[in-house]
Amino acid sequence: MTHDGRMIGDQDTLKWPEGFTELDGGLIEDLGEQGMLYKINYDNAYHLKYRMNARGDISRDVMTEKFVLGMRILMIGYEHALNAIRKLKVESASGFAEHIDDFRKMAARGAAATVLALAENLPKIVDRSSVTASSDVE
Repeated sequence: MTHDGRMIGDQDTLKWPEGFTELDGGLIEDLGEQGMLYKINYDNAYHLKYRMNARGDISRDVMTEKFVLGMRILMIGYEHALNAIRKLKVESASGFAEHIDDFRKMAARGAAATVLALAENLPKIVDRSSVTASSDVE
């Protein structure tokens, strides 16, 4: 998705729905039997900040791919959590259905704010040497 529904390269995009902002990460659309459709916000402020700071077109495209893949993974995780709550069918889950879209939007917003920081910094913080060093300490 983009703010204005413009093309990104040769890819069609959808225009943001009403009330959507640059802080939103995306949306999940339940297609019923056909599955779920994960819509990622290309014009997310965090994505664009990292993208603009990348050097060169290839680095910018890699940043976008990291953002899209990371968002999909996190949004799928949130969807699995929602499904687990739905399956509980306990009193604490009652009334939950009316807030599912709000939860999805909130989860995607949180993911968008953190996914690129994780993708860029975890490999620098945690690597083979940090794991072997910590395994020697009891």
